[in-house]
Amino acid sequence: MGTQSRGTQSSNFYVVKHTDMPATLVEVAFISNESEEKMLDSEEGIRKAAQGIADGIADYFG
Repeated sequence: MGTQSRGTQSSNFYVVKHTDMPATLVEVAFISNESEEKMLDSEEGIRKAAQGIADGIADYFG
């Protein structure tokens, strides 16, 4: 997507900790960042975010 990778971090969020299945929380961009907000408000930005998530899942499961 062209955004900076902040890597992975552990968290104690309810949505991740209290589930009966493996879970992850993905933040692809921040709407507090004007350029990232504009990107997420476009068809191309949404496509890039979805493709990035799909690629990450494919890489993880190999």
